[in-house]
Amino acid sequence: MMGTNRIWSLVLGMLVAASWAYASGPLKIYILAGQSNMQGTAQITTFPHMAMDSVSKPLHDKLVDEDGVPRVHEDVYITAISKGGGWHATIDMAKQGPLTVGYGGPLESETMFGPELAFGVTMQELAGEPILLIKASWGGRSLYEHFRPPSAGELPDGKASGHYYRLMMEHVKEVLADPGKFHPAYDPEQGYEVAGFVWFQGYNDQFAPYPHLPAPEGQRRGPKDFTEYSRLLACLIRDVREEVNTPDMPVAIGVIGIGGHRNRDGQPPPEAMVVPLEGPLTLRQAMAAPAHMPEFKGTVAAVQTADFWDHELQAAHRRTRRLGGIRDVAYGLTPEGDVDFGSSQTEGWQSLGTPSLEERRWRYTAFDTAPGAQYDSTMVEGREQRFFRQDFPAAYAGWQLPDFDDSNWQEGPAPIGRGPFIRRRNAPEIHSAWDDGNMLLMRTTITLDPADYEAFRVCIMAKESYNIYLNGEKLFSYVWFQRDYHYRAYYLTAEQAAHLKKGDNVLAVQANIRHHGRGDNRAETNWVNLLFEGITKADHEKLLAFYDTIATAKDFEIASGRSNQDFHYLGSAKIYSRIGEALAIALHEMDQKKVQP
Repeated sequence: MMGTNRIWSLVLGMLVAASWAYASGPLKIYILAGQSNMQGTAQITTFPHMAMDSVSKPLHDKLVDEDGVPRVHEDVYITAISKGGGWHATIDMAKQGPLTVGYGGPLESETMFGPELAFGVTMQELAGEPILLIKASWGGRSLYEHFRPPSAGELPDGKASGHYYRLMMEHVKEVLADPGKFHPAYDPEQGYEVAGFVWFQGYNDQFAPYPHLPAPEGQRRGPKDFTEYSRLLACLIRDVREEVNTPDMPVAIGVIGIGGHRNRDGQPPPEAMVVPLEGPLTLRQAMAAPAHMPEFKGTVAAVQTADFWDHELQAAHRRTRRLGGIRDVAYGLTPEGDVDFGSSQTEGWQSLGTPSLEERRWRYTAFDTAPGAQYDSTMVEGREQRFFRQDFPAAYAGWQLPDFDDSNWQEGPAPIGRGPFIRRRNAPEIHSAWDDGNMLLMRTTITLDPADYEAFRVCIMAKESYNIYLNGEKLFSYVWFQRDYHYRAYYLTAEQAAHLKKGDNVLAVQANIRHHGRGDNRAETNWVNLLFEGITKADHEKLLAFYDTIATAKDFEIASGRSNQDFHYLGSAKIYSRIGEALAIALHEMDQKKVQP
């Protein structure tokens, strides 16, 4: 048992540590603002890739523990305002607490993060005292219109602007009115200091109506001149400083760097880091320009986020995506609408079971679900997902099970189709008509010996959402719609393949129409067919060797570091974290110069 003196020694040590942590001076507050890349789209699944690089490994270890679990940083608190209700919602919501993951993307997400995570951890380490982050970020918003600061003047067309600037400042002032609500370290006697402002934005301004330069010979339109962006950004810096009453507040600008510094030839353009004294300016030059203005000397820094672009990650993703396209799209369609077995880029897969594919018959039926009742909607990792409900009419209970009696259903060969077709590529040929009803159920029985094959896949053609079953076990689900008809492949795991048996096996598909509710006749259209295929061990080895020529296991390991699109910095923990770290260092260096004699 621990002695009383030992316990009191530990308590006193904790009190001393706490007094150091929470009474070292004014609470330092940092404002972080911008659009979707300030929101951040990195998923926690991308952390392991960050640990693969010796450069980012030390930072990775500060963000997650030895088990890979994101750390909670008790000396850094954050209050964030952003969109709620998913990516396409318009409501705004706030979230606050100790800094950890979950402050990126839509704020319902518990797994997404952006540059704020590494920024807060790095800044706290540099400052050696508690800090509070105020984050205000909304995806798809421009400085030209949405964040337009008051001193920039109204838009030329008289359109209302600056809505998100005002939301940002309202939240900032709410926090500054009572910082103790947002960080337990706040001491009213010590007060607070607004110690820095970070601006990380720019993507949507590419599409704002900045003037075009004269078109080069042979081109229809010249590039845009973003000189006006630099004026707007300078106005933003002045206005924020004035509203928080901090005239020389350090400002770090995250210069947009999607794609890195390389041009189409893979070489860095020589003018990438050069900011001319006068226009015209590229967007990157315009974003960096305020750091070169005499009035902002020493108090505004431009951080080139292109420095942290991960070309290896981007290349690995492109290779795995190419392989994914080959693996996922099993077959196209012939001009007549049949399966085009010659369109596959892989060989070795063969149709399994008797009756043969040409002779196979399906039992099928359709019924109408209650309006709006065929889906449950929920949020998964910040995104809306819809899933089939299983509360079918009593007559269809257990419809996917092998012993279900489908003798009173219709019978015919697949594809089973319904509705008009808007031609984009090839129209499938309807072999059996799907009558009224927005939910289709179809079943067939095939006889085979699975021991003859090493791997199996099902290939489905369907326009809308579906579930696929094997001997009553659900194999795969898809919830969305497809614009073009093709056969999409799903590969059975060893556990799924264990449901196969020698002799009769029942394949079943549940599909629907009117999922996406677009209001056109695509919403009344679906053709459904399912192929079941296997591959021998010898052919499988050849196929895997072919796959390796496109993307290797190492490529897949690297590509796991991506969780979003290129314009969201690949949704990479490594990229976002290194950007956040660099922004914190830039602010701290300006702050240190400010106090030096």
